[in-house]
Parts: sequence; C-alpha cells; structure tokens
Amino acid sequence: MRRLLTMAVLVAIILTPLPAEAADQQDWRWERCRFKNLDVKDGGWSTREIARTIECAVDHFPVYGGPAKAKGVASCESGMDAYEYGNPPYMGVYQFHPSTWDGATNRWQDFMRRWAVRDAPFNGRSNVLIAIKMVHAGSWGPWSCA
Repeated sequence: MRRLLTMAVLVAIILTPLPAEAADQQDWRWERCRFKNLDVKDGGWSTREIARTIECAVDHFPVYGGPAKAKGVASCESGMDAYEYGNPPYMGVYQFHPSTWDGATNRWQDFMRRWAVRDAPFNGRSNVLIAIKMVHAGSWGPWSCA
C-alpha cells in the first residue's frame, strides 16, 4: 500500500503542469540555446528553430532592440537561413564575412568552450550565438540590416 501511495504521488508530481514560462525556463534546451531538430529531423535548421535560438541567446546576452531586433536583422540578412551563402563570401544566419567570423571566434574562445559553440558559420546555433555575443559586447554596427 505504501509503495502504491508513493507511486501515486510521483505520478501526480510528474503530471502536474508547470506554468508555461516556468516550463520554458526549466527546459534543458533553453539553458544552452539548443533548438536544432525541433522541426527538421534530418539535421537542418528551420526558421522556427533559428528564431528560438535567437530568443534564447538574447535572453542570456541582452542586446539593443531585444529579440525583435535580433530576429529582424537575421530575417533581413538571410531570411533566417543557417545555410545562406547567397552573397559570397558572407555566411549563415547573420551573414558573417570570413574575416569577421575568424576575428569573433578568436576573440570569444572561452565563451565558445563554455557554451560548446562550434567554429562553423553555417551551424545555426553557432552563427546566432557568436552574433548575439558580439552585439551584446558592442553594437549592431557590422550588420547592414541593423
């Protein structure tokens, strides 16, 4: 009987819904801004996944204009496409020039290690986190859409 009661309490705790905001903040994805494969199971990045990554990054590293500005710049630069290479040599969501990407990744090595950010400009999460970290430390200056 005691075991049954314990099981009932555990089930009740597990099934009790959290408020939406609390659930978001406790979500393991939100802790490190990992939203890949919510929509695209083949390893790609959907615009929704990019948008969620931007919202999360701005939550951790506030920028001028907040998430609306950050998503607006990403939409203008690439249509929130992680693989955008429409205007070579610019790459990814925030259309980094290779020299800007190299400078940023060299500058933010500790951040990249702590947050497990890859040195890969066509990785949506990496591109977003590096861009938001740059803007958090400075401004939207490097982006023409800002």
